[in-house]
Amino acid sequence: MKKSILLISIIFACLISCGKKHIMISKDLLIGDWMSVKDKFDNIFYLTIEDELMLENIYDAIDPVVSYNLSYDTLTIFPEDYDKYPVIRTKVNKFKTTSLDSLNLSLLPKYPKISDTIFFIRTSFVPKNEFKIERLEFSSSPCFGRCPCQDLLIGPDSVLYYFGYGSFSKHKGYSKHKLNPIEYQRILTRLNSIDIDDLKLCYPAPDAQHFHLFLKTTHDSIEIDGMFCSELSQELMDFISYLNYIERFVPLDSIKGNGPILKYK
Repeated sequence: MKKSILLISIIFACLISCGKKHIMISKDLLIGDWMSVKDKFDNIFYLTIEDELMLENIYDAIDPVVSYNLSYDTLTIFPEDYDKYPVIRTKVNKFKTTSLDSLNLSLLPKYPKISDTIFFIRTSFVPKNEFKIERLEFSSSPCFGRCPCQDLLIGPDSVLYYFGYGSFSKHKGYSKHKLNPIEYQRILTRLNSIDIDDLKLCYPAPDAQHFHLFLKTTHDSIEIDGMFCSELSQELMDFISYLNYIERFVPLDSIKGNGPILKYK
């Protein structure tokens, strides 16, 4: 009798587990830039998903760069937020991936239940230039919030040199990383999606983060300084944002002593 009950229990458990559909989501398809369709509250969300980290604005977190995990059809992201100021805690947020292909992504928030299904379209980078980087320098200033403060340099050998200042840069002092072809192409693709006439920033306010970008290509040199504003192209703001947080996306190694001379250090 006990054996019969045990056998029935095993069969019942198998039937329940077989009834649950576990869809295996391809991480390779998920990697990329996604922008949501405007919802009924006029929200537009973005995700820039790479191998280990992502940029996101779905949650009102203190840092837009977060880690994530993909297991079957469940996407879990781990933004940091203030629990009781000034205590910072990592939150756990889960989405069910209801559909994914090369152009479209839909996520259903499971925990916490912040909204209905969010529908995303993959951002396509339309090439408008054919810049080849001979030298790229980028600097970002502190602000009254958690802005990273840093200088970086990328040369024709695709080595990234980085110098970080202050509490909100992950890496302090000099470090470097040899960009692999995928990492380098991600930067180049974003750069070449910007119309050359849109390479300009707005006059910086004293309390906002401002940026300095120097770009030497095979044909010209471009230098801009300022801050974000509503008049800027989305492609330029996306490129600046990516450079501003690139230290989170690539594995930098510390340099003992001094690195190369950075123009704006």
